Formats: sequence, C-alpha cells, structure tokens
Amino acid sequence: MPDARSDATVGSVRAFYDFWNTGDEAYLKQAISDRFTDRTLPAGRPQGPEGPAFATRAFRIAVPDLGVTVHMTFTGHFSGRFGDTAGKGQPFHFIASDLLKVEDARL
Repeated sequence: MPDARSDATVGSVRAFYDFWNTGDEAYLKQAISDRFTDRTLPAGRPQGPEGPAFATRAFRIAVPDLGVTVHMTFTGHFSGRFGDTAGKGQPFHFIASDLLKVEDARL
C-alpha cells in the first residue's frame, strides 16, 4: 500500500475513534463514508452515517464522562438518563469490537 494511502487510512480510523472518545461529530465527518452501513445495528438506531452520531449523543446523555480506548472499552458513570431509566452514578463499563472496511480512505 503506498504511504499516502496508508496515512489516509490510518487517519480515518484515528478520526473515527477520536469521535467516540470526544463526541465531536467533526471527527465522524472526517472518517465515515456516506455509504457507511452498520451490520449490527441496534434497535432504534438509524442506519448510515447518522447512526454513530445518534449513538454517541445518547451515550453521552447517560454517561457524560464517557471515555473510549482503541480496544473499544467504554467506561464512565451512569449519572444521566438512558430512555426512561435514570442513572445513580453507578460505574459503566463494556467492551466492543469493530471490523472496519476502508475504501478510498473512508470507513
């Protein structure tokens, strides 16, 4: 893979995880293609590029201090609301794995 293509691919993946770590949708726009498809779409989440934006907004209401590592470890405290459920400050932790396909330096 040529260096420029490799750099662009790594940049897109970094922007994607910077988005999850910060909630800044500008990173998502740098990383994700208009053709993005979530193959494990949870109920209630929109398909396409809006899906991850929707998910992080919902997570950050429930867990305002959300932090994400490259290994997709979600941590924080459930001190907000998630749907009809109010958090009581309990610790929040789960892991996830992504399989990403990159074409033309976009996910």
